Amino acid sequence: MQRFLYISLMLVAASAGAATLIVDDDKVQCPNAAFISISVAAAAANPGDIIRVCPGLYLEDVQITKQLTFLGASNGKNQKKRCGEIPDQTHDSIVTSIGNGFDVQADNVVIDGFVFQSSSNGVILRSDGNEVANNRFRSNHSALSGVNSGLIQTVTVIEENCFQGDDFGTSGFFKNTRIEDNSFDHDGGIFANTVFPIPIENANLSILRNEFDHAGLTGAASIDITGATDLVISGNDISHPQFRGISVSEGLRVIIRDNKLQDGPGDGIAVSSGQRQESEDILVEKNEVTGFPLSGILVQGLSDSSIADNSIRDNGQSGIEFFACNSILVSRNRAKRNGVDGIRVDAFSSGNTIEQNHLSENVEHDAHDDSVGSGTAGTNNLWIKNKCKTENRPGLCH
Repeated sequence: MQRFLYISLMLVAASAGAATLIVDDDKVQCPNAAFISISVAAAAANPGDIIRVCPGLYLEDVQITKQLTFLGASNGKNQKKRCGEIPDQTHDSIVTSIGNGFDVQADNVVIDGFVFQSSSNGVILRSDGNEVANNRFRSNHSALSGVNSGLIQTVTVIEENCFQGDDFGTSGFFKNTRIEDNSFDHDGGIFANTVFPIPIENANLSILRNEFDHAGLTGAASIDITGATDLVISGNDISHPQFRGISVSEGLRVIIRDNKLQDGPGDGIAVSSGQRQESEDILVEKNEVTGFPLSGILVQGLSDSSIADNSIRDNGQSGIEFFACNSILVSRNRAKRNGVDGIRVDAFSSGNTIEQNHLSENVEHDAHDDSVGSGTAGTNNLWIKNKCKTENRPGLCH
């Protein structure tokens, strides 16, 4: 679908009389190129023009202040599976910068088919409605940074890129943005955090169908989001994260669905209220979480949310563990062979409903609730028709 839209936009631009400017650093691949510098071509171009960059090595900071389309040598070709390939300046359009490789300050810019490597910032997006596709980001401090405002309705799309060996894969603040179908290999992963430099919240952010292998900052998650409204994390495949697989803090209207997570050193999925008193309207469903030494799914400070239809097995601590949560529906989950409990509820959680879960072969208890109140078996929660054998209070298992 994105390729169709992309081609359509290109045809519209062409029909409107857009010019194509050719750049070649040494004029070997494109001897008739009018420019040897991307920056000079960008300065000479008119809004709507196309800048085609031939293979070469471009040592420059490109300031983009008008709506332009930049096409590197790999434009239109999915780079997700090319992380292992060493860039070659006779075949690839390589950008290296001590500052910002491409500093995008205009809306609706297309960046397609480049290699950004060994830069402070490969690409920084300060605007909206952009498309960053089919690029390889290698060994940058920050591969792709977002500080966009989301003031226009056009969605920024980051797709079919490869991120490898960057300290930060995609980082910053993202509004009206889709990050989809990318590969993060031994990379900083996705880090969208409101702690620095100012508390701007991520909004309308979708993270879809990406692959992560050994990704994430040290002590952080492969997907690590703080401060988000209308966030969707779905269809991602995460293996061997640096710490957690997915971490969301201070979220409102968040969906974490259909992700596969395995073999990390921390928790599989962690959702917490953070600086908010509570996070609400959180849906964690249909995820598969295996092989984490801590909890499969850890939730803290949530209310009016749902944890449903997840498969959580062979984790070191509890399958699902929650702290200080209220009015949570925990239903139809399958927790098996976890190192402590299948589902564990702390003493400060109340008003939750735990029903129709299948809990088996967990080391301490299948069902464990430390709260005290007028609920099931003297707890402060309702346990309904859960299939399990071991419990810390008679009456939790059906």
